Amino acid sequence: GDLARARSLLDESAAAFRRRGDMWGYASALGNLANLALAAGDAAEARRLLEESLVAIRVTGRDRWTAWALLQLAAVSRLDGRPEQAERLCGEAILIFRRIGDRQGEAECAAVAGLGSSRVGGLRGPRGRRPRPVEQRPPATRHTATDG
Repeated sequence: GDLARARSLLDESAAAFRRRGDMWGYASALGNLANLALAAGDAAEARRLLEESLVAIRVTGRDRWTAWALLQLAAVSRLDGRPEQAERLCGEAILIFRRIGDRQGEAECAAVAGLGSSRVGGLRGPRGRRPRPVEQRPPATRHTATDG
């Protein structure tokens, strides 16, 4: 696809979400920009965008979103040659995943922290499928206490 056009549209979206104070929308747009950076082979830029996204996600106060953002940042940090940062981020994420009872998240953390490489682009869940964002999951798989 046209990565330059996609980046331009996502930059506009991120700015609009930020102006409105929609931190989830802003974080989501930054995460998509990070995916574009990875597609372009720029892990350092992807990491920078995910760090900014994590700050925005923390503002939402949603534990599950925060843990998955930490995990994604850990995976990209490992890819960007920062294994110590990846391990620290996984450590923080795994504590949240354990507290909220997210066994898949725990397993992903163990994989990213322990394998020395990650499956960035994305992290894969059971049977090799990418975990879907909460809003795209069937209602029965959402956790109302943490996902809304």
